Amino acid sequence: DGVPAGFAGGSTSLAGQLATTLRQCHGLVFRLLHSSHATDHVNALRACGDLAASTPYTKLQSGLLSETVKRLIQFTNGIARLDHLQDGVPLMVSVAVTSLAVAMKREDCAAELSKCFFSAGSGQNGALLADEFVSLVHRTVTLAGRLAPAAGAASGAKTLQAPTPTSKAAKKRASKDSSSTATDVAAEPGEPLITHECVLLASRVLHFRPAVVPQKTMELFQELIDCLVKPPSSSGLRVRGYRLVTELLAADSDGTGDAAAADVKPAPGLQGQRLSFQWCSSLAHHVWLCAAMPTETSAPVRAAAVGALPGLLLSAFTQREETVAGQLSSTIDEVLTVLRTGAGDSNAAVRTAAAQAFGALARLWFAEVPERPEGEAEAILQLLRGLMADAAGDARSAAVTALASFATAAVAAHHGGARREGGGSTGGSGDAMPLRKAWIASAQVALGICQDSSDKARASAMRTVGCLAEWLELKDTSPADSLHARWAKALAEGVGKPPPKCQWNACRSAGQLFRHPGLDASEAATQEVLGALLKPLCQQVSAANMKVRIQAAQALTQLPTSPAFWAAESSELILSAVCEGAASLRDGSSVPEKRCTPSAGKAKSRSSRAAGN
Repeated sequence: DGVPAGFAGGSTSLAGQLATTLRQCHGLVFRLLHSSHATDHVNALRACGDLAASTPYTKLQSGLLSETVKRLIQFTNGIARLDHLQDGVPLMVSVAVTSLAVAMKREDCAAELSKCFFSAGSGQNGALLADEFVSLVHRTVTLAGRLAPAAGAASGAKTLQAPTPTSKAAKKRASKDSSSTATDVAAEPGEPLITHECVLLASRVLHFRPAVVPQKTMELFQELIDCLVKPPSSSGLRVRGYRLVTELLAADSDGTGDAAAADVKPAPGLQGQRLSFQWCSSLAHHVWLCAAMPTETSAPVRAAAVGALPGLLLSAFTQREETVAGQLSSTIDEVLTVLRTGAGDSNAAVRTAAAQAFGALARLWFAEVPERPEGEAEAILQLLRGLMADAAGDARSAAVTALASFATAAVAAHHGGARREGGGSTGGSGDAMPLRKAWIASAQVALGICQDSSDKARASAMRTVGCLAEWLELKDTSPADSLHARWAKALAEGVGKPPPKCQWNACRSAGQLFRHPGLDASEAATQEVLGALLKPLCQQVSAANMKVRIQAAQALTQLPTSPAFWAAESSELILSAVCEGAASLRDGSSVPEKRCTPSAGKAKSRSSRAAGN
């Protein structure tokens, strides 16, 4: 009972000898897993973690990592034989789970792991290995819910024995895995830590999903989520449950699955199925109940729940034809109630999550949703303006980013002809654009954030300015106080002021501002914008940061081409900047050439386009 069939053989080359030695190591460890001594089992399971962390599986015949994962899962099945966790988790199960976490972190083997979990008959009795493992995780969460805190604290239930890697690479990988799985959400006193580990591994299974997630798998994940987010689960498990909702909705959203798993075929007879409207609306209703009472006292849980709502609502929206009249509108009302409550939460993380949720739902307000009240969109923009003045920098950044999402969705809906008229619409264009005053007020607040003390908020505001420039028409603003002139001044400062993310966002928005239709109608406005932005952009064409160079060169390609707006000094300034940028790319004077070769080609191409224009 060694390595799988087909792995035998040898080679006289050094690489072949190493491959043979690795296969023999796996075979020896697999044999030890069948030993009659428990100590051999524990040591062999730890050795599996070492091997999974350090073996170059991509250079070996496919299947060795899959065999390791399957054997580890056989030992985690010991949880299924337990009736309670009062006496703790068997050491073999704990070590198997920890070693399995190391194996499932192998991003370079994503295609193999996807086949391992989702190929027909990969589990016991013809089931998918993914289904078998998710059922096991559900069982673990159920047992943890029965464990009284005092009993759990007295037992060894929360103890996990980590594998003890010997190589530097294995130690580094194991340390990274441990820090990313065990410490981001703390277990409560007396709570088995293995429960958190198992839930995280369930989310890793979704990471390896195929193009079509089988119906049975989706149902098992829904049952697991219901068990996690509702009492008696601890606050840490509720957080993990809501995060799992987001990952499951990603698997359901477009049916594309993970890129590495695109060639994995679903098991015969198991067809993919979208999440039902009833399940999405029911879970959204549960969040509404917790927020409206409010009964949820944990801020991390509130933030995670708010973050899961956009996906639930958008998933329900895609199935609106199957709903009874009024059901979708009722779900929207409940979601908006939660988001409004979250926007006024005392915890900054919850307010940030609410702002992000508003942005994620931006496209919903430009679709045909019947029975929506008048003034709804204006109230949402007002909420965003309030969040853009929040004391927390992350909340301000999320809010101004949400405003950019609204503007982008408005542009897309306008060009696509899907704009709603009147009522709750935020859309429109030209002088008849609905909510014009609300948009202008929001744009003015975004301008203030371009001077924010938080680099993250400032970078987001720089990006938002460009999105607003594409959406708003400002022909009726007075020349003395025109928004495009104020935007140009703010962007000019952003182009030259680090950090680089602020600079490249400002360069990108400058290009969007150059395309503003109002500039073609006003020579004075064009000269004002060019006067503020042309010189800073030309200076950044040869900047040290390659992304800044690319965006600066791209912005110059968007300059108005009418000869009336061009003076000889402007042409000379641009040509000089392009020559300097091309020279720096040729001799690598600003950035090491070997580190930026792909981007350098893109920057050179866009510099050439700018010179051509």
